[in-house]
Amino acid sequence: MADIKEEEEASASSAKTPSMDFIGTTRSLLQQNWTMVKFAAVGASGVAVNLGVLYLLTTAFGNGLIIFFNALAVELSILNNFVWNDRFTFNSSSSSGRIIRLVKYNLLSLVSFSVNEVIFSTLYSVGLQKYLASLIAIGVSFLVNYFGSSRWAWRSSWLSSKERLIAKPPPAQSDAK
Repeated sequence: MADIKEEEEASASSAKTPSMDFIGTTRSLLQQNWTMVKFAAVGASGVAVNLGVLYLLTTAFGNGLIIFFNALAVELSILNNFVWNDRFTFNSSSSSGRIIRLVKYNLLSLVSFSVNEVIFSTLYSVGLQKYLASLIAIGVSFLVNYFGSSRWAWRSSWLSSKERLIAKPPPAQSDAK
């Protein structure tokens, strides 16, 4: 009788609603991919910088130099993203190697932009709707940029912060001799 009651209590406590499963799964994914979530948030701030600078420059000076203004807006958004990724996403408080990381990130941004352009133009040219083609290109170039950043531009600082998170304390030494 006690076994049946224990089984009922166990099954009642382990029963989860689908929404609880979704919330738990979402929470788990966010915890596992927190660096990627922060990288995406920084990217969103870069979009705001890019659009804001382009708006300010074209409002103040017109569209005569729009290609130059767009290039300037893109570079300022890359610099914005670098600063936030360096401090916030990859927790790189050390100033040593910052110039190297900046150059790597700028090169990586150029590669990511190129990937975006190739995918977008290919998908659009075969008849995919322009916004869907753009979303797919953005998604792929985001992954290229994220994995390139975490494994190349910030490799040493990213690994050292990960190592600090998973490092175990040294075993306690005994006083017995």
